This record gives sequence, structure tokens and C-alpha cells, in this order.
Amino acid sequence: MTNQLKTLSRSFGIAALLAQSLVFLACSSAGAPMTGAGGTTGSLGGGTGSGGTTGGQGGMTSSGGGAGGQCLTHPGSCTCASDNQDSNPGGACASDCQSVSCGRVCTQDCCVPCGLDSAGTKTCLCPIAGQPYSNCSCLPPTGFPTGLTGGLCSPQGYAATTPPSGATLPSLKGVPCNILNAVCFTQESTTASERGCICMADNTMHCGSVNHWFMNDGSAATIYNH
Repeated sequence: MTNQLKTLSRSFGIAALLAQSLVFLACSSAGAPMTGAGGTTGSLGGGTGSGGTTGGQGGMTSSGGGAGGQCLTHPGSCTCASDNQDSNPGGACASDCQSVSCGRVCTQDCCVPCGLDSAGTKTCLCPIAGQPYSNCSCLPPTGFPTGLTGGLCSPQGYAATTPPSGATLPSLKGVPCNILNAVCFTQESTTASERGCICMADNTMHCGSVNHWFMNDGSAATIYNH
């Protein structure tokens, strides 16, 4: 009987020590801050989340609250502090103007999305209120590859999401491709208004107004798939 009591006593003592150890470990874990490696940054495109990962070149994305880095709450504004009244219908920053040649008088600078996938930023300068814009330029998003050249797209198609009525060729926007950074000019492209596409790392064609982001080398056929 005495030996049995001693054995039980030892068992309870060991159990108590184990319980104290578990409590100590739990408290230590709770007090220690959680740390982890930060996200990696890709080259072009992809969204960035807090503590997350920035995507690679899969799609064009620029800085700011919306497409082209523009303020979503105040379209056309370059400061995002207030509405740009020139964006109202008939204004210099309205979608049917936004150029020097338009000739409408302005009251402030105009900043709007532009270019392929509307990923760039067009800035029209208004140095004197009551006069037309002095200059408008459409800059590509940060990280867009430079120095690219190409000719007519092959197979050919349109940069517009919806081809013109009666067109027999398809839109190339979102079409699969596998030649990274292949650029080409589409069916509706003209010298005065160039339209084209680029094959990006998400293996799809991104199309729109070229705005001199890449140059036409005069080739009769530029392929975007091997």
C-alpha cells in the first residue's frame, strides 16, 4: 500500500511539472511578436496588398487610386483635392477633348488614364486659365519596357475591345500570346492615331492607343505566338 501511494505521488508530481511547462510555453508564445518575410516585388503589373506579394509583369498597373494612377473620386484632377470642372461635358478635360488640338479653354491641368489598357497617365498642362492646353503627353506606367519595335500584327486584328460594325477581323485584346514583349500595330492603326498591342507575361495581348510607347519598324508581319 505504501509503495502504491509513493507511485501515485510521483505521478502527480510529474504531471504538475508538465502542466507548469506548458503554461510557461504558452505565455512565451503569446508575448512574442509574429514576424515573417515581406512580399516580393515584380516588374510590371499585379496588385499589391499590405504585407502581400506584388505580382510580376502579368498586367499593367500604375500607381494611384485608379487606372492610369488617377483619382477615382475626382476624375481629371491631378491633385485629387477637388473636382476638375474641365471634365464636365464640353470641357477641355472631357473625354472628347483632352488635347491641344481640341482648342477648348482650360482652368487647370488635366490628368486622365491613357494608352494600352488605359494604364498610362495623360497630363495636359494649363499654364494660363482661360487659354487652351499648352501641351498634352501620355506616359507609360512605371516599368513598361522601352525601345520595343514591331510591324503589323500577324494574325491581324483590332486593338478595340469591339471591332467596327461589319469587320471580319477579331479584337486582339486578351488574345493568348507567348512571345514576351512582342509589339505590333493593329488593323485600325494610322500614322496620326497609332493603335497596337503588346504580349505580356500573363500570356495575353494588351492593346490600345500606342502613344509612342513602342515604334513601328515597317515590318509586314510581326508574330506574337511561336
